[in-house]
Parts: sequence; C-alpha cells; structure tokens
Amino acid sequence: MIRLIKSEFQKLLKGKFIRLFILISILVSIGICYKVYYGSDNYKDVGYNLTNLEGKQLSDLEFCKAKDAVMHSYSGEWSQAKQKQIIQDLKNELKKYPRDQIDEKAMTKAYGKNWKYYLEKQKKTGLSQKDIQEITNEIGQSPEYLTQEDDTIELETIYINDSKREYLSELYTHNKHIHQSIDNNIDTSHLISSEWNAYLLNPQLKNVWEVNYLASTLTQNEKLTKEETTTFQKYLMSEVESLPHQFESGLPNQFMLRALSMVYILPIFVIMIALANIFAIEREYQMDQIIYPTQSNRHRITIAKLITGYLFSIGLIILQLIIVYLFGSLAFPTHGWNFLVTSIDFFSVIPIIPTTYLTLLIYAIVLPLFGAIAMATLSMGLSYVLKKKFIVIIPLFILVIVGMFCQMIYIPSFMKTFFEFCLPINMIQFYNYFLENNILGIGSPYIISEAFVIPMRWIVMGLWGFITILVISIIYKQSYKQYIRY
Repeated sequence: MIRLIKSEFQKLLKGKFIRLFILISILVSIGICYKVYYGSDNYKDVGYNLTNLEGKQLSDLEFCKAKDAVMHSYSGEWSQAKQKQIIQDLKNELKKYPRDQIDEKAMTKAYGKNWKYYLEKQKKTGLSQKDIQEITNEIGQSPEYLTQEDDTIELETIYINDSKREYLSELYTHNKHIHQSIDNNIDTSHLISSEWNAYLLNPQLKNVWEVNYLASTLTQNEKLTKEETTTFQKYLMSEVESLPHQFESGLPNQFMLRALSMVYILPIFVIMIALANIFAIEREYQMDQIIYPTQSNRHRITIAKLITGYLFSIGLIILQLIIVYLFGSLAFPTHGWNFLVTSIDFFSVIPIIPTTYLTLLIYAIVLPLFGAIAMATLSMGLSYVLKKKFIVIIPLFILVIVGMFCQMIYIPSFMKTFFEFCLPINMIQFYNYFLENNILGIGSPYIISEAFVIPMRWIVMGLWGFITILVISIIYKQSYKQYIRY
C-alpha cells in the first residue's frame, strides 16, 4: 500500500501546473506574511502620525513591538493591584511630559492662523457651526481635533508634549487620549480593558452580561426567548469561569492569527484543481485498462488514491502553518497562548463568548484542516463519479464562487447561515465562528435553544466528518464491487 500511495503522489505531482500552483501558493503565503507584519496600517493613527519619545516615526510593527514590551513586563496573574500598577506607572511617565506649552505650529495646522481668536471666543461665548465652517474653509478640511456634545463645540488645545503623551497612553492602554482623563483626575482603571474587569476581576453574571454587549446584542438579533436567554447566560458564565487569570501581551498572537486567516485560500484552489483528476488520470493517459486488471487491483488503487488525496490536502494546510509560524517567529515571536483575547490587542478581535488565544489557535488549525478535507472529499467524490477533470472543476468552482458571493450579503435566515458556515471556502475564515455579524456577513456562530448552546463550529466539523466517512464508504464499496466483477 505504501508503494501505491507513493506512486499516486508521483502521478499527482507529475503535472507541471500542479507544481506551479504549489510554488505560487508558497510564494504568495510568504508575501501575505510580509504584508501582515511589515505592511499593515492598523495602527496608522499611532504608528505614522505619532512619534516615539525620541522623535522617531514608527511603523506598525515597531510600535507594536514597543507596546508589546510594556505589556509583557506585566505578565503574570491578573489582579486589581496589577491593574492599578499599570495606571500608576503611566501617570509617573506622563509627569515627565507636562502639558504646559502650546504647540503653535500644530495649532496653526489644525485650525488655521486665527486659532488664538477661536480659542478666546470658545472661552467667552462658545463656538458656533459658522465658526467651524470658517476654520474648515481656511484649512481645506474639517478640524481633526474637535469635540462636540449637544450644542457645545470645542477645539482641543494641542501641546508640545502631546505626541509623547499619546504615545505613552497607547503603550500602557488601548486609548491614546487617556492622558487627558488622568490630568482631570478621572478614574481610568476601567479603560485598560473592560473585559478583564468584568470577566476575571468580577466574574458574576450581572457584571459580565452588562459589559459583554456582543452577547446581549446576539440575544436581541436572534430574538431569543427568556428561557433561551437564560440558557445562553449560563453558557457564557461557564466559559468565563474556565478562563485563565493570566495577563500577557497578545499583540504577536494577533499578527500570527491574522496571517493564518489570509493564507489558507490558495490551498483550497490547489486541492480542487489537483484532486479533480485523481480518479481520471489513468483514463487521461490511457493506462486504465493496463493497471486495473493487474495484481494491484482497482480496490487497492482506489484506497491509495483516497489516502493520497487527504494526505495531500492536509499537507498543504500544514505547509501554510509552517510558513506563518517560521515567519512570525522571526518577525514577532509570541510569549504564549493561554490567556484572554482583549480589545487592547492589534486587530481587536472580540469573540461573543470570551475566549483565549489558545482556543483561537486550535481552531485556526482545525477548521481549515476540515475545510481542506471537505474540499478533498468533494473533489475526489466527483472525480470518482464523473471521471473528467474539467467537468469536476466546474461545479466545485461554482460552489466557491457562491460561497464568496454569499459573504457579500446578509440575510437573517438560519438555512443561509448554516449553508455559509458549512462551505469549505468559508471554513478557512476561522474568526467567523466566534464573532457576531462578522466581516463575511455570516450570522450567529451559535445554535441556542432552551436546553443547550452549541457552537456552529462543532456542528460544521461533525457534519463534514460524517460526509467524508460516507463518501469514502461509498467509493470503497463501489470499487470493491468493480474488483469482484474482474
């Protein structure tokens, strides 16, 4: 059997286009990693418009590494004492850069040459919409540093040290304006990350439910009954109680997960194209009548083809994992995985149910593997029945296009949601199995009833596991019957 599997791999990789597609997927994956780590602009407001304490403008990665170093210095058991310590350390740093000198150059750029007049008017009578329009006409755009509450309009005063203060505020928290609240003696402890307070420091249903607006929004969107809401709340609390009380910087984890979410799409296409011909290649080269009646019969060859197809598909996904892991380890190494995902991190991925980076990583591996296996099952199943490469590719390609098209529209229908979650092309976007109203437009990632809450990812993996076993069984029995007739 090993010899047959090896032979099938050789036939599979014999085509020049397949080898070319694999090479392209590797190169594109490396390019995607480079883009995520070195070309992203998620911290554009900080990394490009602000400078560090030495006056150097920073790239995203440089800024995130600086922030990671600060957050990592507080790693360990999370507590209220540590929360207060972070704020106190930030206060001590801010004292080195007081707001006592107005940045006239920045004020002129922000509000025009008459900025002193508008500040004085603001103190005496307040500003009107007409004043703002005059500033807009002078500088050619709406003022960036502007606050408005009800009928009150105010221009923010920009000081010489604001750039440094905002830089420090972002390093220690997720809010670059937190230094203003500290100056006004406003309690800022909750601004570090509200999830830590609600989920870990006060793990009580009332506290968690009030802060977790995503969960409460889901119950409203899904129009849950009182009993279903109670069941969902209990599920939420059971997940919260199992969370580790570990604080750590998740910035490098976010980079790696982001890269993983983007590199999986090419292997899906390679699998579809490569395996569409796996049961037709002998007919294509007119060798089917030679090899099937021999000692290595049709039955054993069929088994070898199935094993080869699944190993090939799994191998492509693992190859992507290796590329991302190696790139991430060199560019921005992680500190660990078993700690809570919070909004202070790079991409601000906030699941409906609080979870750890370890959980995201597990499903970042498992879900794409199931997606690859699902595509392999469809490809080999159709190849076995149709025996023509291009006829096999057409329905698979249509399925992929339908999956991508479905991502562009949102229709609140359970069947549409279930269909989208089950598509192999959507399984590679593992984030969507944790988020409500996610970027692909797929609906709730949970099935909620009065008796239970089931994550959609469990159902999808179970369904494709069953379909895969069913398809293998049918092909296995059919090949055996064909062998008996010989």
